[in-house]
Amino acid sequence: MSKEDNVTLTENVEKLWTMVDDFRVGMLITRPHDGAPRPRPMTMAKRDGGTVTFVTNRDNALTEELENEAGCAIAMQSDRKYVSLRGLAELDHDIEAIESVWSETMRVWFPDGPKGGRIVLVRVSVIEGEYWDMSGIHMARYLFNAAKAYAKGKPLDEELENPGMHAGVML
Repeated sequence: MSKEDNVTLTENVEKLWTMVDDFRVGMLITRPHDGAPRPRPMTMAKRDGGTVTFVTNRDNALTEELENEAGCAIAMQSDRKYVSLRGLAELDHDIEAIESVWSETMRVWFPDGPKGGRIVLVRVSVIEGEYWDMSGIHMARYLFNAAKAYAKGKPLDEELENPGMHAGVML
């Protein structure tokens, strides 16, 4: 890998995490016993490096699914930004870790608070991420290149025409 490739990889990883940090909610996708993926909206409690943490009830279908299959995905979307993450989840029952992400808004789901014994953290160690950024200048470039491709009667290759808009990275 050349120095230039390293810079691009570093920039893509930084952009991926910057985009992840723009979201509060992600669709956590697990694989139940029947094999069909199951998405559910989850509020991110914390992101630390390449780990995304969620809070859930220790006795529910999500924890059962993750105990049987740690592989999962997280999808995030806004009007013009999209992120997908793939990783391995582990359940963390540590009270200190739970208290470190606790906020009073969680009391709606956990009236007994962080020490009530019902909470478990879902820590997803991300192994791969991908983003699509259609905001700002990227959208303007995309529209320009789309019009150019249309006028020429050729398919649009937006990844080559619009660097910084899309990247997939192994972490």
